[in-house]
Amino acid sequence: SLLVESEIPGTPIPKYGSDQGLVWLNSEVTESLGYRIDGGQWRLYRGPFKLEPGQICEAKAIRYGWRESGIVRIDYASLKAPP
Repeated sequence: SLLVESEIPGTPIPKYGSDQGLVWLNSEVTESLGYRIDGGQWRLYRGPFKLEPGQICEAKAIRYGWRESGIVRIDYASLKAPP
């Protein structure tokens, strides 16, 4: 039988943080993480990256067989805000 869209699990939205000027992404389950800066080309996340003042990053998670996660928006100002 074919799965209907509602039966396909969704990948959780990735979490993010910043340390020493670098942004890192993380997720609850094993999958691929993708990001893009200022609406540019999507890139595969391979490790922490630098986000410059004024830039906005979008990130999402993809797990094969699951629906893509929603997109989390990360802006430079939010990284500098106290928790």
